[in-house]
Order: sequence, then C-alpha cells, then structure tokens
Amino acid sequence: MPLSTVPVAPGEALAALADAVSAAKCGDVLAPVTVIVPTNAAGVTARRWLGAHASTTSGRGIAAVDMLTLGRVAEVLGGPVLAAAGRR
Repeated sequence: MPLSTVPVAPGEALAALADAVSAAKCGDVLAPVTVIVPTNAAGVTARRWLGAHASTTSGRGIAAVDMLTLGRVAEVLGGPVLAAAGRR
C-alpha cells in the first residue's frame, strides 16, 4: 500500500488514524499495518486509544498494527541490507 497523509485538526487526529488503519486493513483485522509516529510515547498513546475505541466487528482491530518511529523504520528497512553487506 502506498504512503498516504491526511491533514486533520488536532482534536480529530486519533479518529482519523482509526479510519486510516481500518481502510488499510481492508476488512482483514489481522492484516499488517505500520504507522509512523514521532515518538515512542506518541505510539503508545495512539495504540491505547485505538485499542480502547476499536471494534473487531467493524474491522477496526489493532492486531498487527506496528507503531514505529522513523529511526526504527530505517533500521527495519536498512538493517538486513547492511548486515548482508557485512556492515553492522
């Protein structure tokens, strides 16, 4: 799935995130989704909010949703390539 951004008002951000995660899962509550967050604390907050407001009957489960900082995304994507090249 391509990267997408949606401008929203601050008070509507978590609800918009829930909609985006639900759309990315396409009805499959076990489909993997990665959310890039500014800090680990923001990721914990978002995960807790999604968990408290998710409904598995509507396809809004939080299973297989990863909340990663940009640095962690770089590590996950670049790590195997660097390790294969002998650069750890």
